[in-house]
Amino acid sequence: MDKILIMSANDMNDMSGQTVRIFELVKFLSRYYQIDFSSFQKPPVYLNPFISKWYHIGRRLELNDFGTIYGIFHFLKLVILMKKTVNESDAKIFYTDSFYLLFLTLFMKKPTVFELHGIITNELVSKGKLPALRIITSLFDFLFNWLYSLPDLVITVTSNLKIEYFRRTKKSTCVVIPNGVDIDRFVPVTESNKVKIKKKHKICLDCIPLIYVSGMRPWHGLSDLIIELEPLLSEYNNTKLYLVGDGPELNKAKKKAYELNLDKGKVSFLGSIHHSFIQEVMAISLFGLYFYGYDPFVIKHFENIGHNPIKILEYMAVGVPVIVPNITGLRALVQKSCGGWIYDPKPGNLLIIIKDILQNKEEIHQRGKDGRLYIKENYGWNQIASAISKEIKKLIS
Repeated sequence: MDKILIMSANDMNDMSGQTVRIFELVKFLSRYYQIDFSSFQKPPVYLNPFISKWYHIGRRLELNDFGTIYGIFHFLKLVILMKKTVNESDAKIFYTDSFYLLFLTLFMKKPTVFELHGIITNELVSKGKLPALRIITSLFDFLFNWLYSLPDLVITVTSNLKIEYFRRTKKSTCVVIPNGVDIDRFVPVTESNKVKIKKKHKICLDCIPLIYVSGMRPWHGLSDLIIELEPLLSEYNNTKLYLVGDGPELNKAKKKAYELNLDKGKVSFLGSIHHSFIQEVMAISLFGLYFYGYDPFVIKHFENIGHNPIKILEYMAVGVPVIVPNITGLRALVQKSCGGWIYDPKPGNLLIIIKDILQNKEEIHQRGKDGRLYIKENYGWNQIASAISKEIKKLIS
């Protein structure tokens, strides 16, 4: 059995969609290959307690690795460890989802597979970390486009990203393989189990729970979401919004809930729930929600690259219909599956959709059932891993 070296620089406590994907692929690709897996941004045990403390503070504040003296130190330490791992591995293929691990391709002669989840400069600008100045973004683009051209194979999760990759590199070594879901773990739950899950996570038994799972990043627009749903939560006494996750926008969201007098009984913050337990929380929600606020720049960014978020696939897999903004990727997913509703990302439209759902609940079960069937047939990790395996075999042969 051939061996693959899979390396990631993601924070494994974050459990973002990209992190979840690499974990799942390690598990499912192991059916086809022998896997060497290394993650280099777990809480770094090789650092002393003082620096480790600043590591966690930096991650909470969403600081880039290069944004602090510690970040530079951490990066250099990672380079040493990564280089050591590569030298000691006898794998035939190097596979990574982390952008700056592409530097390692300069030091090895192994075929390289890179997962492209977004264009770095576009993301930094949309997150407010890089000024939207042509001369600065051009310099970054020049460097990043060169690095993007190094891998032997690039895998993107949307067709729009593939188009963008070709525009930047003029290379055709790119395939589209979307995200997936473990359909044996993400399954619908019975009504009796829903009661147990509600008790476990301290969710009210007699209310309609609206559960939103996010990394609480600036572009998730949590404050906008609370403002949008305030009339609904006030009008429908039996509805309650539960926000799951932890991140830099948590305190702002709590402040907004307090300002709107929703912090006592109408909006609850459940904190971070590890991905191994997230399926049970999703399964008791009335619907799965995807939201990123109303910032025109952020909306344009997601429209340009397309979107295929894992959490929406997971909601659908547990038989819960979804409500998604009208952007490329999400729009097609809901239209093809009949597994949810689509709203125009402008203030007031999401509220209208949700009120209509609450008044016509008979649709919820059928759309959830249709969504589950579509995901089961098209987005299981078994299918995704099989598609990636076929591409890897082409490089090895």
